[in-house]
Amino acid sequence: MKKVYISTLILLLTSTVCIGKIKLPSDCFKISELTEAKKESKEKNKPLAFVYTDKNSTCGLCVRATDIIIDELDSRTVLVYLESKAKAPKQVSAALSK
Repeated sequence: MKKVYISTLILLLTSTVCIGKIKLPSDCFKISELTEAKKESKEKNKPLAFVYTDKNSTCGLCVRATDIIIDELDSRTVLVYLESKAKAPKQVSAALSK
């Protein structure tokens, strides 16, 4: 019985960590739309927030963390999505310095 319990627990933990996909809000801008995002940011008097991640991630922990951040920031900011594999930090620095 103990082996069955441990095996079931391991299976549940493994599947929890490996399942997921990030769902970006429809009003989230891509980095290529940064000019439009900055314009909306000024119009709505909201700060820009950059979501720097891989939206195709299958890591359950990454997906959950990103979902929490998006839920917290979506209504208070203008979101801009950056692919984590891109050279985003330079783009973000350049955008903030303008």
